[in-house]
Amino acid sequence: MSRYLVKDKFTYERVPQTDYSYNPDYLPYSWIDGRVQSHNVMLPLYQAETLLALGDLTAAGDTPADMALTGAVQEVLSRSSALRVRPTESGIVYRATFFGAAGESFSSVGTSCAGHPDFFALSRMDFTPVRFRLETDGAPLTASLSLEAVWNTLGEWGGQAHFYTPENAVLTDRGCAMALTVDGRGGFASRSLPLDPGGCYSMLMPRRNTVFVILSNPDGLASATLSFTSEAAPDYLPENAVTLPLPQDADMHALYFNLSACPGCSGRLTGFRLEIEGRGTLLLHGYSFEQEKPLETPRATVTSCLADATATTLTVTGRLCADALPAAYADGQLCLYAGTMADAHGLGASHETTAGKERVGSIPLSAVSADGGFRMAELPLRLGATTLLPYQLLLFAEAEGQPALCLSDRFYVENYEVSDGNPYAFDLPDYTVRVTDFGAFGDAIHNDTDAIQAALDHVSAAGGGHVVLPGSSDRYGRRYIVTSILLRDSVDLHFEDGAVLWQSQRRDEYPYQPAVGHDGVIPGVNWTHNLHVSNLPLVQGANISHIKITGHGSIRMLDTGSEEGVDMPGYAAGCYRRIHCIPLGLFCCNDVETRDFEIIRSNNYNTEYSHCCRVYIANVRLHEVKCVSGDGFGVAGSHGVRVNRCFLQSNDDGVIMSCHYFDPRGILWWTNLRGYDNSCRDITVLHSYINSGGGKALAFITWGTSDPIQENEEVSGVYATDNYLTSVNPVGTWPDNPYNGKQPFDNSETDDYSPVKDVRIVGNRYAGNCTLGPIRATNVLTDCGVCSTSDFRNGDFTLGGMANWTMWRNDAPDSVGTVIYADKEKGRICHFERGDVAAAQGLRLEAGQHIFRCELLTGAGGAELFVARIPALGTPGGDTPYAMGDVLASRRAVCTRPTVVSLSFELTDEVSDVFVGLRRPAEGVSAQDYAAQDYAAEDCAVFDACTMESRVDRDAIAARRRERFLAAVEQDFDTTGFCVDGKEGKLYLRTTAGREGEPDGRRYLPARRECDVFTLNSAVQSNAYDTAAGRCGFGYRFGIRDGGRCYTELCFNVVERTLTLTDVSPDGETVLYRRTNFFFTSSDFHIFRMDVCRDTVAIWIDGSLYATVPHTACMGGVAAFYTDMDASISGLTLE
Repeated sequence: MSRYLVKDKFTYERVPQTDYSYNPDYLPYSWIDGRVQSHNVMLPLYQAETLLALGDLTAAGDTPADMALTGAVQEVLSRSSALRVRPTESGIVYRATFFGAAGESFSSVGTSCAGHPDFFALSRMDFTPVRFRLETDGAPLTASLSLEAVWNTLGEWGGQAHFYTPENAVLTDRGCAMALTVDGRGGFASRSLPLDPGGCYSMLMPRRNTVFVILSNPDGLASATLSFTSEAAPDYLPENAVTLPLPQDADMHALYFNLSACPGCSGRLTGFRLEIEGRGTLLLHGYSFEQEKPLETPRATVTSCLADATATTLTVTGRLCADALPAAYADGQLCLYAGTMADAHGLGASHETTAGKERVGSIPLSAVSADGGFRMAELPLRLGATTLLPYQLLLFAEAEGQPALCLSDRFYVENYEVSDGNPYAFDLPDYTVRVTDFGAFGDAIHNDTDAIQAALDHVSAAGGGHVVLPGSSDRYGRRYIVTSILLRDSVDLHFEDGAVLWQSQRRDEYPYQPAVGHDGVIPGVNWTHNLHVSNLPLVQGANISHIKITGHGSIRMLDTGSEEGVDMPGYAAGCYRRIHCIPLGLFCCNDVETRDFEIIRSNNYNTEYSHCCRVYIANVRLHEVKCVSGDGFGVAGSHGVRVNRCFLQSNDDGVIMSCHYFDPRGILWWTNLRGYDNSCRDITVLHSYINSGGGKALAFITWGTSDPIQENEEVSGVYATDNYLTSVNPVGTWPDNPYNGKQPFDNSETDDYSPVKDVRIVGNRYAGNCTLGPIRATNVLTDCGVCSTSDFRNGDFTLGGMANWTMWRNDAPDSVGTVIYADKEKGRICHFERGDVAAAQGLRLEAGQHIFRCELLTGAGGAELFVARIPALGTPGGDTPYAMGDVLASRRAVCTRPTVVSLSFELTDEVSDVFVGLRRPAEGVSAQDYAAQDYAAEDCAVFDACTMESRVDRDAIAARRRERFLAAVEQDFDTTGFCVDGKEGKLYLRTTAGREGEPDGRRYLPARRECDVFTLNSAVQSNAYDTAAGRCGFGYRFGIRDGGRCYTELCFNVVERTLTLTDVSPDGETVLYRRTNFFFTSSDFHIFRMDVCRDTVAIWIDGSLYATVPHTACMGGVAAFYTDMDASISGLTLE
């Protein structure tokens, strides 16, 4: 298993793996023989214009078609980007060749697709051609030929001067670069940038705010000025310009024209102008539109943020900048607030508000020293259900009558390991190299993949050590362009502060042929994302051990056009134009440590630690995901994983605990390991913020059902505490195996899941509906409503192995397991002479009479049937799935031949979590049933057909639960017209009839008190609705006054797919906020939270801040409402 073959950049064939599912016209982008480009996806990626039509040629087999190239054609060729070949037949392999007068040739091969042109790049042709030839592999082919200009900003194609207008300058092509020559002041202007949402010509400001330019300055020109026009500023104005000094040498350099401080930095960029002054030539090698940190200086610098040694208090120190505060704040407070990544908009401190954040503590601003120094000591480290470790922190100044003023960038508790560290720690040799010693540039221009790889290979061959990526204190850091890096044994890849691994935008730099877009196609297979089936991880590891990725740097993925956001159905605008690969993909790696870096703007999964052992993931931040399927920390089939104080802000699953036996997507850098232990076990998640949007924060993916030995496919040994879990399902599951059972897959099977056992989830903050759906899990304790099943699962061992059984082994590894007896698999506990041993299932049973039965075969010493309490959460042993409490009932049985035995017991608590099973007979208890004895080596117990018979009054228990649930809601809301319903062991409100006088179809849940400033929260599931009803939806109404004639209403219309905030009065309606094409990708509960503050309304959905809308609060009634729909409501609270 440790040497299972997978593909890497050295074994990957240069052929496309897939087609594209969402548009079959988008065919792969490819390089032929490393020289010439041929692809059919070019037109959606770039704009092209015909410079000269060359006419039609027909070739067949031994009869090639030739064309002489005249002087006029040669002149157009000199300024062309590509030859376009548009065939009329499909599936024919053809060759297109240019010949020079001295016998030179420049050739490429394509496969025809009728009606879809191939474009062959001409920039690498270094001679003047005099003749062109078209030939095929046998079949006749007719094609129309033309010379094209292709507008490409990245410098991959020549002929770019065609697309720009020189102004008091000369602009010419020089290979793939443009040469701008001036004598005085001059430059060039772009044409009007096309409306191309998500494309390479699109820059939607202010989020995408920087023009990144690569240029060289051989003549020593002094500076360059970039000015721009936008939807907000349609004319070139002096204030919408940025001037930067030019490097004074002929090397290529990267310049960042950051426009964020310009008043016109809003809406879409419509054009730009580059001007220089002096005498000489500037070479422009390419540019792109990037999203960078805005140009602003925080008013305060935080120098430390440390928890005390007992993890109970926090101390923050720092310094206010000179003149940081207006005089009006002099008598105010310096306040510490806790926020989350959900409201991190990336627009800088000046855009931060206290909406959606929680105040931790404060000191008077008068306590700040004369030089600006401050110290906030003995602040509470705990905030509600968790500590502050899962939060981002900010400093605000507050004063009477003044808006809260944000002073700092977001920061974190630094010593996050104050209470929990790395249980799998290991050291590496001190040997250290820097990638720059191996030829890496780190200049955001050159492809540094080979240089970094050489450093990794060298250090591993030398016995291990550290490979350092030098950083920079510059605002933009030091950026290393990479395509695919292979980690090596015993090497730490270390980021210095400010070091960035930046995924290459240029397809010609990849050592394999990458596919573009989110998904590929394998017929009949679901979710064939290109990260699985087409493209290699940016950072890859396979079959290696003792590896680290450390340091405060970044892995930054390709994000062209991604500020458009995710627009479902379909994918993010521009998503099909980008190379989707996973930033970090590990397979069969042991002893792994990844810590302190961030991954930003992934287009798909962020990380995968597949079939790895002893993994420590700490202080890793995954955010700004740019397409769907933004899964966080995948640990498929891994053993011994600790996730400590990590952050995920995304749209899909968070910590993905999965098992798979046959997954047809495993064809590239990971694969299936049939016949091995694929279980996902001993997973610990601590102090982390996990926002999974429409996914599952702690995701149980149970897809191992095709394995005949289900013990090898269990998710077990899960412990999660002190986390902020927010999503549709903070604890959730995808239980139906898409690659087994019912086909075609429709996610409807309720019994196609592999086992889950030994789970403790406690002491977290949950925002969403926690559920394991149809999964009958065993030995599960949580404080979020998820619990164990009430009957044995795999009591007859037909699932294979000890699936669902909690095991206590002694020092004999096989002291608990299964055995074939009488041609059937059965459970066995043995080696009694070597110490205690037991096997049991953790069940949740209700008050009443219960009988545990099993078929038993023992040695002379017998075995003990027992029922024992599972220690409650928060009590000694309650946090581990293997602690056993008081024995409630037991019976010793000696069965020298298979015999059905039983143990009867009574439970009086409404619900009890208990272990029920068998163990070595206890010594020193109740001589009536047990006798102290020496155990013989042959003593064991073989058991089968384990069942639980329960006699309980479930109706009475359910009635009591409903009464308590309704009483709790009734404290704040009038529930007339609603009933209590139950699903998966949980209770919800459900709409019934409306009140007298209410409009037809509308149901209200009015609050019992008026409020002006408050938070209203609920989880809503749409069970059914009438699509013909135009008002169908739900929402909140507040500020209700004047007999209901005036109010503000937040409404989600499920038919029109709109989210609207509206002020209503007798004078009419005023729309304050409206979002269109708004809907959900799952039918689960979705969390709607509304924070009504003095001056704003913050709208949160599934843990993400959607909008902060200016609004003046007023005292009035509050209500939730549901219109023309059958809905279930949970977690309705008014604070």
